[in-house]
Amino acid sequence: MIEGKPKTVRDLINNIDHETYQRLKTAVEIGKWESGETLGREQIEYCVQAIIGYEEINLHVDQRVGYIALKKSKIGKPSEGSATITSDRINTPDGIKK
Repeated sequence: MIEGKPKTVRDLINNIDHETYQRLKTAVEIGKWESGETLGREQIEYCVQAIIGYEEINLHVDQRVGYIALKKSKIGKPSEGSATITSDRINTPDGIKK
């Protein structure tokens, strides 16, 4: 659990432990807190932001929410038109960020 009041969003994310992360993820998945109370739209948005922040710090890219594996072409390079989606940007095979 998080102790004390964090001063910044980064402090909040840095203090999320694995148990809290799992609870946030479950709440978003089922749309309810453990108590049965329904999450509001704003709560879902904040939870998703916290989940993404936690994963960016603590999980390998292929374990994060929204990860899409690239298809391999016959020569072992990513196929044309594929992309890896990360938190807020898309990296295309040619390296151009959109």
